[in-house]
Amino acid sequence: MPYRIWLIPMLSILVLLLLLSLFLLMRPTSTTNTSFIGKKVIKEIRRNLIDVKPPSNHAHDGSGH
Repeated sequence: MPYRIWLIPMLSILVLLLLLSLFLLMRPTSTTNTSFIGKKVIKEIRRNLIDVKPPSNHAHDGSGH
């Protein structure tokens, strides 16, 4: 009978370990890859914003429309 006292806590610990391992396996493989892509996108946006030139004044004919 005394082995039943330890059986429930041991089973709960095993279930928690199993769930934790499954959770870790289901996570994205690399967070550094996401960070790298984010930095690359921000760099591209900044480059595009710097290269943008204002529209020329001759685009408007001055008629007010």
